[in-house]
This record gives sequence, structure tokens and C-alpha cells, in this order.
Amino acid sequence: MVFGQVTDFIMSRSGRGILNLADYAINIGMILLVLNMTVRFVNKRVCHAH
Repeated sequence: MVFGQVTDFIMSRSGRGILNLADYAINIGMILLVLNMTVRFVNKRVCHAH
């Protein structure tokens, strides 16, 4: 923390679009969590069906 603040925004060179890394990390984590839970649920249903 050189400047006494945390920066999680990155401005592109064109000046358009701001990338918020923290929000992307949370969204990707939630997507992976839901996918993991879905795959486990489907695998349990398939294993118990036989």
C-alpha cells in the first residue's frame, strides 16, 4: 500500500472500459461454485440410478 489505498480498477489504454478485478474474481468464483455443485448433484443422481 504505497499510496495508502487499494486499487482494483484498471483503465484500458483507449480510455473505454474499466476492469474491476475484485468483482470479476467474485463472479468467476460463484460460477465455479455453482458448476461444482451441479456436477456433484448430477453424479449422485447417476450413481444412485444404477
